[in-house]
Amino acid sequence: MNYRKMIKRKARISVKEHYGIWVVLCLVLMIISGGRLVDYSIARTEVTARLNLPFKGKDPVSEEIYEEDPGMGSQFIAILKNLFDGNREEGRRLADERIQKQVNSSKDNKKAVLGHSRGMLSKIVNKITSGAFIVSIAVGISSIVGSDSAAVIILILVSLVIVFLVWFLFINVYKVVMVRMFMEGMRYEKIHTQRVFYLLKVRKWVQACLTMCVMRAYKLLWWFTIVGGLIKHYSYFMVPYIVAENPEIGANETITLSRKMMNGHKWELFILDLSFWGWEILGAFTGWIVNILITRPYKETTMCEYYAMLRRIGKEKKIPGSQLLNDRYLFETPSQEMLLMAYGDVLKKRESEEDILAPMRGIHRFMIKNLGIVFFGDKKEREFEKKQAEMLQGTELREAYEGKIYPARLGPLSVKNKNTRQWLSQINYMRCYSVWSVIMVFFIMSFGGWIWEVSLHLITNGTIVNRGVLHGPWLPIYGSGSVLILLLLYRFRNNPAIEFVMTMVVCGGIEYLTSYVLELINGKRWWDYSGYFLNLNGRICAEGLLVFGVGGLVIIYVLAPLLDNLVQRMNHKLLVVLCVSLICVFLTDQGYSSRYPNSGKGVTTVTKIRK
Repeated sequence: MNYRKMIKRKARISVKEHYGIWVVLCLVLMIISGGRLVDYSIARTEVTARLNLPFKGKDPVSEEIYEEDPGMGSQFIAILKNLFDGNREEGRRLADERIQKQVNSSKDNKKAVLGHSRGMLSKIVNKITSGAFIVSIAVGISSIVGSDSAAVIILILVSLVIVFLVWFLFINVYKVVMVRMFMEGMRYEKIHTQRVFYLLKVRKWVQACLTMCVMRAYKLLWWFTIVGGLIKHYSYFMVPYIVAENPEIGANETITLSRKMMNGHKWELFILDLSFWGWEILGAFTGWIVNILITRPYKETTMCEYYAMLRRIGKEKKIPGSQLLNDRYLFETPSQEMLLMAYGDVLKKRESEEDILAPMRGIHRFMIKNLGIVFFGDKKEREFEKKQAEMLQGTELREAYEGKIYPARLGPLSVKNKNTRQWLSQINYMRCYSVWSVIMVFFIMSFGGWIWEVSLHLITNGTIVNRGVLHGPWLPIYGSGSVLILLLLYRFRNNPAIEFVMTMVVCGGIEYLTSYVLELINGKRWWDYSGYFLNLNGRICAEGLLVFGVGGLVIIYVLAPLLDNLVQRMNHKLLVVLCVSLICVFLTDQGYSSRYPNSGKGVTTVTKIRK
């Protein structure tokens, strides 16, 4: 039992050192896994789904009594069968009936964290889980091909391909990416955001996806034996950890190695897993808050420490395949001599931020240093950005030499392809943006936000509506939020955890202020979060802020740099003309909409009568 105390003590130290980024990683895991945080509910869902059995009993989280239910799979089959037979109305009736059941169940249990009665996410989930979304899409395809049965076949095939690709390439492998960052954090002081691209750098993303997919397929087959599924859950437990260390190992080799490492340790891991149930129960009473803020980071770090212990034992016993676990410096810090051999070239003097800012004066210097914005992106400013990128890369190399981050040059895998290195080097998130790039980011994000909200409304309500107070295809709240977090939070970009929190603060402030001003001017609300969990006067809510936080990180560290790369390739004169034209059209729309705002069904939610 001492081993549990030892690895948990190490885990707590690691959590304290990297708490912010661990919470963000676990929050993303929650989002892509559908908000399922308690392992018991996952196991129960898996077992009943595998056997196609109804579940009856008390839910440990919501305390709701579940009666026999035909199951989501049976519901979908019934809807598709009616659509195939040309009976659309019966398909709609079944979908609407399930939606109403979910809404009523949520209303009866108002304390449930994952409610189904209010909110955009609830509507989307209800539409998808009930099959109503399938009905809408099938009817649309049928109007094109002229046959309900052919539309159902096409819908099934296309949906299966899309869902599988998204799951296979992203959701399936996220555990490996997260584990890799957790393991690096166990031994090193800092973790850079770009480590999420580790598998891309070594060109092993698809191999990792394949290994995880094969492992899950084996587990699925074992679940049909009920007891075998539980045993193999622990037998294959080390697969994502092995892949995170060495993604070059083949799928079957990885699974075999996991079985051998877990031989004689499955009960031990079960007890270790069980030791977190106190935290899980506490999370059940507080919703997802304790799970995200404490339980999940603590548990994931503990499991990484447990893997490190099993890895050491396996190497000592020389179990077959243990020699493939060759990323030595993922588990121990290298000596100063080794670091000197690998990073001796970084000891030469490199320019500091003050050095590259020296030619800049006045407002120009202030804008670059504090907001990360240059005026027009001329040759002189681009030279500054190039030096800035080199300085950032030099900083990472120096941190590796100082033993603060994982020394990639000493790892068994390196970047295999020149094009991959070039592509990754272009994602310099500490860059400065020109005025023209900022304008284009504003309009692209505004248009993207409009597409997003129109699509959500189409999914949830089945109709296309021009969302927003303006008449044009843009929602400036998205563009404004993107620009503000790029500029105002420039000094926080080196710390993703602080960036995440500040993004929620900035975007929440914008959303609240926009709602207040629009209601003050027009007497109407364009959104209302009353009744949402942790809402403030119905103007902002926790659900939306979390989405803003995650979306903001994607914009800052991935989308904005890639968009800026595209803008820089455009002809400068054409870029100026395009920006000026967009501004003129936007201001015209703004002036017209100030007198005749876009409103109506599907646009405004609440009408406030002024006294």
